[in-house]
Amino acid sequence: MLKTVTIEERAVPWFWALMSGVIGLMFLAFGFWLFVTLTIDTLRFFFGNAHPPERYVLFPFGIIISILLGALLVWVFINPSKKLVFDAATQDVRVKYRYPFGYTRNDVFALKEIGQPEVVWHRNSDYSEGGYWKLTVTLPDGRKVERRPLDSTTADQKEQAKVWQAEIEAMRQ
Repeated sequence: MLKTVTIEERAVPWFWALMSGVIGLMFLAFGFWLFVTLTIDTLRFFFGNAHPPERYVLFPFGIIISILLGALLVWVFINPSKKLVFDAATQDVRVKYRYPFGYTRNDVFALKEIGQPEVVWHRNSDYSEGGYWKLTVTLPDGRKVERRPLDSTTADQKEQAKVWQAEIEAMRQ
């Protein structure tokens, strides 16, 4: 009998995480460009006969805001996830949500309180076969955690999802 089964998925969908990462990198690049420009203008002022830069007041604020915002958006791309651990020894389910910007939520439920894991067809026209199979677990508070097999064919995906379902059900006995 298995000791634990772990299901992990991203808390933020891939599209939004990717968009957050791209926009964050743009903000970081802009902030570093502002920093380099301000540094060059400052050096020209102190070591040359250049006029004082007119941007002394706005550039530091722009640098700080764009670098912080960029770093936070890149972190949204890297960090968030959901992790569900079924533990046969303690007969409980531990749920850890890592949300964007460092917010973490940990919950523990009794294994018998968790809904029956379901193998569900997810309809999606982006895939050549029109969708994929996934295992869905409903928690007592109504949240759902899903795990999708990475197999290429839908038949293999369904088989893998059924194996995961059987492993979780075996823990209940």
